[in-house]
Amino acid sequence: MAVILFCIASLRKTPNAFFIQSILLRICGMYSLVYFCPCVKFGLAKYFQYVITALGTRNPKPSPEALIKCVKYLDVQMCDCVVVGDSVSDIKAGKAAGAKTVAVLSGIFSLEELKREKPDLIVENVNQLLDFIE
Repeated sequence: MAVILFCIASLRKTPNAFFIQSILLRICGMYSLVYFCPCVKFGLAKYFQYVITALGTRNPKPSPEALIKCVKYLDVQMCDCVVVGDSVSDIKAGKAAGAKTVAVLSGIFSLEELKREKPDLIVENVNQLLDFIE
């Protein structure tokens, strides 16, 4: 896996921002990180090689347009990417793009709703990513 594509609005809502930063620091040396929400005012943008918002695309998720733009920008293959998201549209976009997908149960969608999209992995929260990345 070369790139982790975060589609998780809850990264910026996590009460323990220091813990999120420590996770990002541990993985940013091993992977290219991309974020799909405005995160600059939360101090997280410095951990990401590329940041894209809905304003940077013509077609919002579940279209894979934003994911495809990121892959082109980073000059990597989609099969080397994993999309981490907390919504049905995040998982749909990742699947449509041909990436591996991780559903995070930190958003408004239930386990059952996310399971229906058949993500490759489901985790309770983004903190658990450290248990699954190489």
